[in-house]
Amino acid sequence: MPSPLQPPTSRSKGSHQRPDLKAAHHRPSWPIISSIEQKKESHGNEDYISMIHDYRSKIESDLSNICNGILKLLDTRLILSSSTSDSKVFYLKNKCDCHRFLVEFKTGTLTA
Repeated sequence: MPSPLQPPTSRSKGSHQRPDLKAAHHRPSWPIISSIEQKKESHGNEDYISMIHDYRSKIESDLSNICNGILKLLDTRLILSSSTSDSKVFYLKNKCDCHRFLVEFKTGTLTA
């Protein structure tokens, strides 16, 4: 099995799986906390709104930092050092996934 930073070496079954990126583990956090925030706002529960908003901001900051770190690694090392077209495509797909993920949570369209 390839490491998270190595592209698949063949087109065998399972070789098209993406690396287990750290940001993917945080993906469910954002829609859950956003949903809780909306419910508390609609019920006028001011006691929790500020705390929830601060936590959502921390999640968004963490996700941005993780994705930007991955994008930097892809751009500065992995894509440039790709020795085959398959590995370059693999890394470019991951780059696309990171950008899509950033857009989804920054525009509020991310779902669990």
